[in-house]
Amino acid sequence: MGLSSIFSSGKRRGGARAKRSSAKFLVPDGVVLSDRPCWCGTKEGRPLYHPNSQPSIFAAACPHCGTIRLSPHLSKEAAATYYSAAYHRERHDPGQFFESQLDRDSVGRVLPYLNSGMTVLDYGCGSGGKLCRLLAEGIRVFAFEPNEGYLVHALKNGLVLYDQNTKYDCIFLSHTVEHWAEPLSDLRSLIRQNLKNEGLIVVELPFLDRLLIGARRQGVRGDLKFSHAWYFSTSTLDKMMGQLGAERIYCDRMNTSIYRYNEKREVAAIKSTPVRDRLLRALIRVASIRPLPAFLGRLNRVIRYINYF
Repeated sequence: MGLSSIFSSGKRRGGARAKRSSAKFLVPDGVVLSDRPCWCGTKEGRPLYHPNSQPSIFAAACPHCGTIRLSPHLSKEAAATYYSAAYHRERHDPGQFFESQLDRDSVGRVLPYLNSGMTVLDYGCGSGGKLCRLLAEGIRVFAFEPNEGYLVHALKNGLVLYDQNTKYDCIFLSHTVEHWAEPLSDLRSLIRQNLKNEGLIVVELPFLDRLLIGARRQGVRGDLKFSHAWYFSTSTLDKMMGQLGAERIYCDRMNTSIYRYNEKREVAAIKSTPVRDRLLRALIRVASIRPLPAFLGRLNRVIRYINYF
């Protein structure tokens, strides 16, 4: 069965719950999807769920690098149209979005790796709330945001307009990479153009690892969204970043990894780990069965595999 087969979250009891689950996979009118290989170049994909008559997206795991992707998913052109229009209409107004960003502790995770006088590019900054507190530490924050309303609000709150010809000490990517049609090539271009050698790359996204403690009731299946093309574990993101000469120096296995880039670092070979990747997905599936999430959450407080405190 090909990757363009219909994907669904499976048959479940409970009409209201099923409607909520399938609604996020309804493809908006006019949005064009296309079959694409994994970021590692592998065209094949191991199906995760059997299709039925519901939505039109299929989830598969790459047999080489282990990354889960949706196929078909948005092309670059379709993504640009979707995120600049329909997607942003579903979001908060700029002021509300700014306040919601302030509530997240991105600064607390990033600040130990930064010093006064450094520059940070917040690429996809929204309204600027996530990193604006860095300004009080003497760190300049530069803003790139395709939504004009959000960008204006970010600039009013002290961020500086991004210069595509400038290299920064740190690039901050909050919940952007999982949306990109071609994350490896897009990251490579961004790093070469805008990151200093030995600079930092901060990636925030919903790691699959967090599902081990019951972050989603239905495991991977419950985590899938139409707007997310990619689903990374800590391991699979490390593989992709290794292709760019970046080495991980911090990870909470919840939603944040920090990498240090060296332009002369030898590109890491992608080590295929099908057994380990399958084991992770199997553990996540088991972890979604009640009452295991509560038990695993308590166990995690002891072993601190996932740091969500």
